[in-house]
Amino acid sequence: MELTGNFYESQKLLAISYDALRKIETISNWDKVILWINRNSNNHGLSIKNPLYSFLISSLVLYTCYLYSLQRIFNNGNLDLSLIGYYFSFIDITHRADFLVNKDEFNLFSLAIDFANKLITGFFIYQFISAFRKFGKK
Repeated sequence: MELTGNFYESQKLLAISYDALRKIETISNWDKVILWINRNSNNHGLSIKNPLYSFLISSLVLYTCYLYSLQRIFNNGNLDLSLIGYYFSFIDITHRADFLVNKDEFNLFSLAIDFANKLITGFFIYQFISAFRKFGKK
């Protein structure tokens, strides 16, 4: 398929072969985990919808947990609309830890959520770009 220039169809066949490879019993468990993650995150490079939706859902959940850990949400009934704008700083994987509050207001839970968000956000950005490039591969 690649020799004829049909990269998209060759990638679809590659995804099918990866799914079949995962079912082989002699494959190591770590390789099965990698194949499972790639299947569910971007369908082996075929889906831009999966990483985009996963990015949005995971970042919104983590941001809500982050705000809750800092007692900035669900504590007094008042909604601070500026927190919506800080969401975009939160999803920036290069943001400083103190983009929203001073360093003395952090706790272990808030720092762990911030770190997990950077890892998960970076992963889904990579998966999105990887799937987005499916037509540009040569």
